[in-house]
Amino acid sequence: MKIAHALMALSLAAPMLAQEGIKFYRLDFVLKELDENKVVSQKNYSTFMSADERWQKGASIRSGTKVPYQSPGVNFNYVDVGVNIDCQRLQELNGQLVVQVSADITSVPAPSGVGASGTTGEGNVPGVPVVRQNRWNSVAVVAIGKASTLFSSDDLNTKRKLQLELTATPIK
Repeated sequence: MKIAHALMALSLAAPMLAQEGIKFYRLDFVLKELDENKVVSQKNYSTFMSADERWQKGASIRSGTKVPYQSPGVNFNYVDVGVNIDCQRLQELNGQLVVQVSADITSVPAPSGVGASGTTGEGNVPGVPVVRQNRWNSVAVVAIGKASTLFSSDDLNTKRKLQLELTATPIK
């Protein structure tokens, strides 16, 4: 709820800041899971960032959950699963934007069935989750107002692909 209020406040303040020559952009990220180039899942994440050094503190998006697993004994530990996106150093250059983006996408796949040994088909121990992770970090050049694929990687165990797109829209 606090994030929604902060985004609304920034949206309302943006026209006043634009009069001072300070440009803000809404950064819309789309995380897609594709199966043979067909989108099977899509999640959207947004934040705001300025290209002006006086307002440039970076931007972070955190969305996820903690998954419990039992460690030796009776203790439980937790692993963070979800989407973490960090942006830094947004800069306009020749009508495009340059931004450093780091993304960490983790998930716990559904078990593929329990085998005769009591482990799932992926070889993990019952009660201990298998965690898949995609971690990307790069400086990207994106066209303003157009979707750009920042990162893409194949799933090692299936024919699926994970892809992160960014659309940067100026706030007027």
